This record gives sequence, structure tokens and C-alpha cells, in this order.
Amino acid sequence: MSLAELSTDGGRRECGKGAAAFSLRNDSKLYKVVCLLDQASVDRAELIALVLGLKAAELLNVEKIEWTSDSQVIVSGAMDRLEYWQSNNWKKTNGDSVSSRDLWQLVASNSCQLVGLQDSQSAEVLKCHKACDWIIEKGEQFFGQEMEGFLVKNSHQKESHSWFLIDGRELFNNPLRSSIEEVMTATLEKFKKKHLEGN
Repeated sequence: MSLAELSTDGGRRECGKGAAAFSLRNDSKLYKVVCLLDQASVDRAELIALVLGLKAAELLNVEKIEWTSDSQVIVSGAMDRLEYWQSNNWKKTNGDSVSSRDLWQLVASNSCQLVGLQDSQSAEVLKCHKACDWIIEKGEQFFGQEMEGFLVKNSHQKESHSWFLIDGRELFNNPLRSSIEEVMTATLEKFKKKHLEGN
């Protein structure tokens, strides 16, 4: 069985900017992606990071994922509550609708077996967190130069692996997009072309 290690993180600043990041280790290769977001809550940014990571794993034909996140809400939702939400028409036990149902549905439909672990001290999760901070502060300068998809080694990451940058602001806010599935497909298509096919 093909096994990969996935670490995810998401964040948001008071200015409204957010970010989602994942690192995926598979067959001794490490793929690292960070996506700039607009107007996303922290939980939604965390979910976007997870879905992007799962979609990337599917592109690599991964069958099982050992997943690490520092978000108790997202880990609990994915590992403990997701099956119930599905069977209850995406309603919580109190009758309220599940927030970010569109993203949770993508988590539920992924083809990888997910083993989750909440770990706020994970080294890879902390690197994802730093990448989110970095792209919120400095990412716009790259996108302004039409350098989306550029592989960049930022000052926070003293290692040989670079981050693949994605500008998700228009992708995730574009009302012409018919569904979040379409957005994720468009986002990961850039990852596939420039990060996977380039290896």
C-alpha cells in the first residue's frame, strides 16, 4: 500500500488575509505548497490546506496518509464526526448545518485512507505555519510579478526544499466558479504541471 505523510496548517490575519499550506512526503520526495487566501476563517483555511493535500496525494496515487495537524477542530471533524455528518445530511447533533460543508464533502470523497493525529509540536506543521505567515506578509510581491507557481526558498526555511506558491485569492472568491471542486481542480492543476511534472 502506497503510504505518504501529510502535514497541514492554515491561518488568518486581522487584515483579512489568510493562507493554507501542506507538506507531503511520498517515496522519499517532499512536496510543499502554500496558498494565499482572502477572507477565509482560520478553520476554513485549515480545511483548504487539508483538501489541497488530499487532492495532491490522489495525483500521486497515494492510498494511505498519515496526517498531522495542530487543529483540534479539523482533526476531530475529519476523524470522529465526518461519518455522522454525512449520514445526518450534513447536520450537527444540535440540528445546525455543518460549516464549510463544501470542503468537508471533498474530505469525505477523497480516495485515500486517512489516519489523523493532532500534534502542535510537529516540525512539519510548524514549517507549514511559518510558510503561511511568510506568504501573508510577502507573497503578494511574487504574484504581482506574475510569478505564481514560482518555487521559492524563503528565509524561514533553512533547507533544500522550496515552497510552491499558489495565489488562491481569485480562485476561492470568484463567483463564476460553479463549485469548490472546480476551484480545487484549477488550483491543483498548477501544482501538477509545475511541481509534479517538473520532477
